[in-house]
Amino acid sequence: MKSLAVALAASALAVGANAATLTFSDAPALATTEIDQPLSLGLFDTSLGSLTGVALTLTGHMRSTAVLTNNSDSSLSGGFVSWDSTITFSGLGLGGIPSIGVHQLFLSTSQGSIGVGAHSVVSVGPLADDDSTLVLVSALDFAAFERSGGGSFGIDCGSATGFSGSGLTGLSTNLTNQASCEASIVYTYNARVTNPAPEPGSLALVGLALAGVSAARRKARVA
Repeated sequence: MKSLAVALAASALAVGANAATLTFSDAPALATTEIDQPLSLGLFDTSLGSLTGVALTLTGHMRSTAVLTNNSDSSLSGGFVSWDSTITFSGLGLGGIPSIGVHQLFLSTSQGSIGVGAHSVVSVGPLADDDSTLVLVSALDFAAFERSGGGSFGIDCGSATGFSGSGLTGLSTNLTNQASCEASIVYTYNARVTNPAPEPGSLALVGLALAGVSAARRKARVA
């Protein structure tokens, strides 16, 4: 019975590592291409515990619009507009770590079969494209993402955009293309937990166990 009481007490008061997550993100606003957007994400603070996983999500956004004006006396049809943009994530925070490297996203927006009547204006868009990639960091590279006290690391993001169109002869065109970058990082870790004061329920469980031992001893002496 004594060993049972000790086991119950240990079970009630034991404190172990708790799984937890920590997330940082950075998402600048859309800007006219070409863009050059530095991103900043937090490093893991080693005082919180020990890392078990690092997941980095890189996202690109693109929005395109066209305003087509026909000043002629004839209607035009069969117009086509298209934008293609390569969003590149690079920098010391990525390129210096073998398991991550440089990442690119390829975005595209287009609209066909555009007709513009005589002396008319047609607005196209906004046309949208978004894409993202998930990078799971190797455990061998965890050290690059953690510091005592935390801190931050940077990612560079830029765009290279091209436009193509057809059937636009005779039209006045006002073309706009915007893009932006986004990054987030999720750290999973075993939290470092100190021994807290026992909860009332735990103390009650220990008390019942010890009371049971005492009663058993008195009964044994009477027998």
